[in-house]
Amino acid sequence: MSAPLPPPVVPGTPPQPPYQPAFAPPPPYQLPPPKSGLSTASIAVLTFFVGFLALGAIAAIWLGSRAPTPGGDGSAASDVKMDSCEITSYDSPKAHLSVHNSTKSERDYVITVVFERSGTQIGSGVATVVDLWPGQTATTEAVGFGTDTTGSVRCRVSSVRRI
Repeated sequence: MSAPLPPPVVPGTPPQPPYQPAFAPPPPYQLPPPKSGLSTASIAVLTFFVGFLALGAIAAIWLGSRAPTPGGDGSAASDVKMDSCEITSYDSPKAHLSVHNSTKSERDYVITVVFERSGTQIGSGVATVVDLWPGQTATTEAVGFGTDTTGSVRCRVSSVRRI
């Protein structure tokens, strides 16, 4: 089989582009030249993050200036106040507590209360406060499960853990 013939030339017609057979491969693909500098999308994302960081810094400074200073000696124990101590109708000792977050950040509290009679421990209980914001006060209760709960009971905060 021989190569196909080019189309005939007709006098008076404009010249035609050079003939290419139908089976010729396409020209090779060339990559565009690399772009220099940042694209518009990159600049927009960068501007968003810088603005977000600046806003966060301003908020941190503003919130920090509004937070109260620590009460008492600044310890976790100084944030806890014993409101009352009683024996419940179920013969269990119970302590009512108030917890004030004197720090500059959100905190959790775990409070251990010891129940005593005549200087002897007759039981203990645990109270918790979760997600207490700076400057806020919450109330909670610690219920003990002692064995000898008849008569009067003294409640004492044994330990306070501020997390």
